[in-house]
Amino acid sequence: MVADSEKIIDLDMLDDFNLRGYVEKQRRSLGEQSLSEVTKTGNRPTITNIPRSKCTSEILSSELLGGDHPSASIKDLATYSRSILRGTIRTIDPGFASGVPTSLLGVEVSGAVKGSKPRSPIYINYPVAHFSIGPLSFCNAEKGFEPHPGDEILLFDYIGPIDREQALYTPRLEQIFFQSQNRALFLPSRLKNTPEIRTARSLDDVVEQLKATGALRDSGGGAR
Repeated sequence: MVADSEKIIDLDMLDDFNLRGYVEKQRRSLGEQSLSEVTKTGNRPTITNIPRSKCTSEILSSELLGGDHPSASIKDLATYSRSILRGTIRTIDPGFASGVPTSLLGVEVSGAVKGSKPRSPIYINYPVAHFSIGPLSFCNAEKGFEPHPGDEILLFDYIGPIDREQALYTPRLEQIFFQSQNRALFLPSRLKNTPEIRTARSLDDVVEQLKATGALRDSGGGAR
């Protein structure tokens, strides 16, 4: 747990130079008196989601996420994905990945469109995040769909899970599609106007377009 009763955030647990500078800038802006009012209670500060309008500055990841194959079309996604997984978001927890604010999505997998269905739950580092730890705010510069528990997700996995437990995925924004609980479809801005899927109205429509590319035929893929 990075929230700390004495330091507000324990940066030693994260060990990231850029994040240290980001926090130090906020600490100087707030002033030591304001910070001491928080720490003198002896309680661990609360971690709270905040609206983007409350973000005074933002962090953008410099890491190459989701592999280096292209993802500019539905055919790219079908071709280069090791697996294509569909599921329902059950939990959303703010946190950090390589010093960058992220939302950790806990997903119950309902099926695999391509590849094998993994054991549930899986976890996805989603780079749309803005939250506070006490008086300090942490905001990712990426903008995109704001998910809620109960929303559906379609994950295009290019590189496989990155952790020992084989449960954590780190895709790019265009490698995740969402469908809200009221069945509204949310596609990545880089893809939503591509000819193959601009008429799609649901994840079911997207899956049909994936099948139509022909890229799934030799993969053993198919909705399960």
